[in-house]
Amino acid sequence: MAYDISVVTLNYNTRDLLEACLTSLREHGGGLRLELIVVDNASGDGSAQMVRERFPEVRLVESAVNVGCAAGDNLGIELASAPYVLIFDADTAARPGAIKTMLEYMEGRPDVGMVGPRLVSEDGTYQQSCHYFTVFRARYALLLFLTLIGSRGWGRFGLYTDPSRDGSREAEVDWVYTACALIRREVFDTVGLLDEYLFFGGDDLDLCYRAAKAGWKTVYLPQAEIIHHGSRSSVQVFGDLHGLERARTRAAALDHFQRKHFSAAHSYAMRGMLALGSLAISLLLRTRLLFVPADRETAMRAERTWYAARAYLSSMFAGSSRPGIQAVDRDAKLSR
Repeated sequence: MAYDISVVTLNYNTRDLLEACLTSLREHGGGLRLELIVVDNASGDGSAQMVRERFPEVRLVESAVNVGCAAGDNLGIELASAPYVLIFDADTAARPGAIKTMLEYMEGRPDVGMVGPRLVSEDGTYQQSCHYFTVFRARYALLLFLTLIGSRGWGRFGLYTDPSRDGSREAEVDWVYTACALIRREVFDTVGLLDEYLFFGGDDLDLCYRAAKAGWKTVYLPQAEIIHHGSRSSVQVFGDLHGLERARTRAAALDHFQRKHFSAAHSYAMRGMLALGSLAISLLLRTRLLFVPADRETAMRAERTWYAARAYLSSMFAGSSRPGIQAVDRDAKLSR
């Protein structure tokens, strides 16, 4: 059977969300021929058994260990047979028409290698779905600073921390989240698979950067809307999604990205800038709390930026720390 799209869904201990995710694909596939591939990252909650019982049409891959996000997705991508691959995490759910809208857009734009939808919470609240590359340039440094302080940008100067401005505008962007992204198979053929050194986070940034260097465009498409419950698996790994361990993982991923595409000097400069910026912002926010102690949002941002400053500083003294694993068992069990 010739498929329109191969859907790769990575799961780690999110059985109920995975069931809802696959159900949404059944109900809102838009009449497309979808090849459904689920990679279970050594879950202990019965996820694999549920897929076998409830979704016999799914190709199920069971990894003996948690190999991380990039390597897990790669296990599914390697099995994909369609001209388009939809990376569709277990904590997402399709809304009517969304997948078909992305495919029709891609078919009309052969220069576009990747499309990301508008990600929303279950109540419809917009989640930022696209970003700028993290590179050591003045404009990007300013945008990072604005993001850290919680600003939406300086519109009068054309600086917006979200490339789509408010989430409602179609835009060519630097990169989109692979929580849900439709990717032309030719992109993988051209630039390779996801970087397996990146155990959690940064693999979408890296893939889009490599695709851009190869001449592919990435587009944020708000006409397609996908529900994203958000980081349910990562909470199990890190506990506090905004805590110190998650910040250290981000710092390690940034170091890897900078060294891979630029140099060690770029990495030190970028992490140093982020460390000092985060520290300054945390101190400013803590000063504000002396006068407005009940401001919960300010307190949370002060804590997050403090963790970020500690993570970036410690990573600079730790040397190069590649944050992922270097070998993935390609004999992971293919249940069907």
